Amino acid sequence: MERVSKTDLARKLAKQSDDLSLKESKEVITSLFKLIADELSAGNVVNIPDFGTFSITQRAERQGINPSTKAKITIPAQLSPKFKASKSLKLLVNN
Repeated sequence: MERVSKTDLARKLAKQSDDLSLKESKEVITSLFKLIADELSAGNVVNIPDFGTFSITQRAERQGINPSTKAKITIPAQLSPKFKASKSLKLLVNN
């Protein structure tokens, strides 16, 4: 399994598209990721058919241990992004 970067995705997008240069492909990908992040920050759910759904979940306050000092600490409640793959994406990955 290899790691694919944003630049790798942009390169592949530019190759598949007759209209986009590598620079334009990077801008499209960066803009898309920013749009998704902005919508999540606003509390919205982003649903992309045949891909999946991005949402925000509330993580409750919990107790943890500082690994350096072994002291108990309280980890505050926080919002966390979540992604749920669509059925068609799961099928594509597993075939």
